[in-house]
Order: sequence, then C-alpha cells, then structure tokens
Amino acid sequence: MPTADIRAAPRPGRDDVDLLYAAEPLVLWHQDEDRPRISLASPWEAQLEWLKRSRDLLTPRAYAAVLMSVISSMAAPTRSTKVLAELLREARRHGRPGVIEYLTFTQIWLIPPRLRHTLRDKVLSRRRGTAGANPQDAHGPIPAELPDAPVDAALTRAGRDASR
Repeated sequence: MPTADIRAAPRPGRDDVDLLYAAEPLVLWHQDEDRPRISLASPWEAQLEWLKRSRDLLTPRAYAAVLMSVISSMAAPTRSTKVLAELLREARRHGRPGVIEYLTFTQIWLIPPRLRHTLRDKVLSRRRGTAGANPQDAHGPIPAELPDAPVDAALTRAGRDASR
C-alpha cells in the first residue's frame, strides 16, 4: 500500500485510532457484481445501520460515497421510492456528496440491475463466463496496492478532498 494516496487526519475524540501499515496485502477486494459476495448476504438495512454507527470514522464525502453507491446498490432492487428518499436524505444530511456520487446514485436507481451489469461489462470489455474463473485470467494481474473498486476510488477521492 505504499503507493496508495492515503490522508489521515486526527479526529476529535478519536485518540484510540491508529493508522497501521501491513507488510503485505491482507485482503484483495474484487468488486465484480457477477460473483457471490459476502456483503450481499446482509440486508441493506443492516449495512446502513453499520454505516451510521461508523459515521465518525469517515469523512462526510466518503460517507456519502459509500451510502450512494454500495448501500444503494443493495437497496435498489426494492424499487421503493421511500427507500430511495431515505438514502438520499441520509447522504445529504450527514455526508457531502459530489457530482460523481449523484450520478452513481441516479444510475443505480434508474437503470435495472441486469441492464446495468450488461452495460458495465461492455464498457469494461469483459466477456461473460470468464469473470468468475481465475481473476487474473479474466482481468490480468491484480496489483494489491491499486484499488479496483468504485468505493475505494470514492474513498480515495474523498480523502484528497478532505485534505484540501
């Protein structure tokens, strides 16, 4: 992770938090939606409650990014305007969404998941049937220090914004 752009700022009341660097990657996160993921096993409501409890650990920009991308992706299949409004209200009340977060949120809620996945695969030039196999075969080598998930990119972007 030495090449990653990380900004750590002391937070009031959080003297018990330290930033530690691991000698090697502890986790590789593949954001492919066409493979089973443990995060999808939990209902979106539980994920939202976890995010709310963790709010003081994230910058407002990162909070909005996670809420408007990850949590929204999990909640969008409900097709509930009440849920859409609740998530948008939470992101605006306690986060600081940017243009990318609004665009992500809009496409998640407007484009049906199957069509969204098809478009994503075409944009990324993926072939069906190879993504679930060996990730290196389907996508080439995956460097552990470079995030390949939109949330990681959003968090990195939010960190840069917070340091300005």
